[in-house]
Amino acid sequence: MKLKTYDLFPAFFSFVIDNKLRSMIENMEKNVEIMGVKSGMKVLEAGCGSGFVTPALSKAVGKEGFVIAVDIQKKMIEKAKRKRGYLQNADFRASSVSDLSSVEDGCIDLAFLYYSFHEIDKK
Repeated sequence: MKLKTYDLFPAFFSFVIDNKLRSMIENMEKNVEIMGVKSGMKVLEAGCGSGFVTPALSKAVGKEGFVIAVDIQKKMIEKAKRKRGYLQNADFRASSVSDLSSVEDGCIDLAFLYYSFHEIDKK
């Protein structure tokens, strides 16, 4: 059986990417600012995992904006909803980045991939 790339980082290891030490080392609000995320934008967060970056994106887009956070692993989305469900302007969806049929055409201003590009199938 050949493992898919995302199987190499299963949901039960999410504590590695979603911990307090990482929050102290990586300034996600600054990273989001550098990427050009602005108030009012509609942002697609591809490969959101357990939602480590989502609060910074949510804050940057503000009440006028929206974040669609997708991950191929349903268990990661479940964790993201439990941890980040309080975010009023974020929607977590279990979906592959290669199938975004649930996202309306033309509604995304920016796609944000943070430590997830390497996990996308090259096809």
